[in-house]
Amino acid sequence: MIKTSLFYVEVDFFEEETERLEALIRAIQLYGQQVKSEEESILSTSYYMLRQKDWTRAQAANFASTMLGHEIAVDTWRKRVDKYIRENNKPPIELPHGRPSNKNRKTE
Repeated sequence: MIKTSLFYVEVDFFEEETERLEALIRAIQLYGQQVKSEEESILSTSYYMLRQKDWTRAQAANFASTMLGHEIAVDTWRKRVDKYIRENNKPPIELPHGRPSNKNRKTE
């Protein structure tokens, strides 16, 4: 029997399949515990895309605005991302706080 915190499922699987499913369920539960909120997930995505230089700060703020359903100013989102970085001991983004420059942007 495979047990989750929400429901029970009884199935006839081979032992190997059951072990894989149990591992998958544990991974999903762990991920759910790590992501505290939708905003944290959006902050994490923004951080990653900014760090990779795939997005400008304006693009990250636009993404956050779209995902959260309300307008967020670029500077406001920058401050939230900076706070996320400090609270989660992440390496800095290394982008200037002023106007974005295209010289360091990836082009493909």
